Amino acid sequence: MTGDRLSLVVRLDPAVRDIGMVGQTMRIAMRSWTAPRDIPFPFAAAAPTLAWLAAPGTTLDDLRQRAAGLPGGWPSAADVLASLARRRLLAWAYGDPAAPLLQIEALGGRFAPDYDAPAPVGRRLSRFAYLRRDGERVLLECPEVDARIVVPPRGQAVLAALMSVGDASTAGYPAPDPSLERLLAACGFLEPAGGERPDRATWGFHDRLFHEETRANVSGRAQGGTYRFKGILPSPPAVKPPMSAERIALPAFDNANTSGSLWSVMEARISRRGPGRRPLQRDELAHLLWRVARVRKVIRTEPQDLPNRPMPAGGSINELEFYLVVNRCEGLAPGFYHYAGVDHALEPLQASPAVLAGLLDTASLAQALEHKRSDCLIVLAARLPRLGWKYEGIAYRVALMNAGVAVEALYLVATDLGLSPCAVGTGNSALFEQATGLSPWEETAIAEFTVNGPA
Repeated sequence: MTGDRLSLVVRLDPAVRDIGMVGQTMRIAMRSWTAPRDIPFPFAAAAPTLAWLAAPGTTLDDLRQRAAGLPGGWPSAADVLASLARRRLLAWAYGDPAAPLLQIEALGGRFAPDYDAPAPVGRRLSRFAYLRRDGERVLLECPEVDARIVVPPRGQAVLAALMSVGDASTAGYPAPDPSLERLLAACGFLEPAGGERPDRATWGFHDRLFHEETRANVSGRAQGGTYRFKGILPSPPAVKPPMSAERIALPAFDNANTSGSLWSVMEARISRRGPGRRPLQRDELAHLLWRVARVRKVIRTEPQDLPNRPMPAGGSINELEFYLVVNRCEGLAPGFYHYAGVDHALEPLQASPAVLAGLLDTASLAQALEHKRSDCLIVLAARLPRLGWKYEGIAYRVALMNAGVAVEALYLVATDLGLSPCAVGTGNSALFEQATGLSPWEETAIAEFTVNGPA
């Protein structure tokens, strides 16, 4: 294979059971469909192009040569290929047709290779591209591309060449393979080496990846409430087992005649950092938790039991748990507590004072308070397996949205109670793991919030 032209094997996707033309209509049968579907396809070159694609091992060069006899030549056949690609009806391979080194899988209807992409002079691998393992395969993916390059075991010798594209001076890497450079250019995996547009430069790698992976932008990715573990794993329980043998009962409240109007509370809400004019009181903290986080009841349903709280949650799964790092609170000893929402009680937990100090100081630094510690830090932790059991591809996104709802609820209720609330921009999940002894796969901190006495 030479680098002066893109070398690809082009074929119909293996999921296509049958495809053909009936007049100006393309009739397609897919393995997952119960009946064929007809799609208007006004390309005169469609019928011969479909016939060529049906032959095993058809290369891009084969198609170029055969298309020379069509009325529109290669551009006409290329239009057919692009339309088929946008319908996710094509697959591509690089290398020996019988044992390809690389395979290209379309993930969305926006992907079609640029078969005539120019030589990638002054371009390098996108900073958003990444490698990961999937079973025995290695995948090269990029949130900017609605396709992925699949590297089967036989092709993993070319990984170094893939990663060195546009960076031949890097010590230890072989000189880039021109044909691989063209492949990456045609599939959209390259970016200019001389800098990037300002708006793109503001996106971090993890932000862009998280955004694309958790939006319904790509049709080829399973996403949503698929219940993929139903019948495989039991759903994690709606209510956690007790974390402590000791319980501190908290008072219940009836706010029917004491709460301000929603309008007045929202207008009064601001972020107040740092200790107030007096310490937080235990009943105030109990009141806040009662109105935001208590579990009113557990709804027994198939397939998951659902806790019901005053605030909404995705799928009513309510995977969030509330932990308190108490620094200064009248009627409650400093320490670490888990809020048991079903019983409206606190469970005292044993944790290192140094770890708890680290959690408080991290929040203080995030709020630009230097060494002033808040009265109470509320840590919101997500039991991701509860969400992941139902939701595929969006579990963490749903947890973050739920945490946002909880933060706003904490703000409004704390304001209504005359307290000083403030969300925290970042937190230390590793310290939370040390404090609880929980595995991050089981439960992890995803948001923090401070509450102090009245300003």
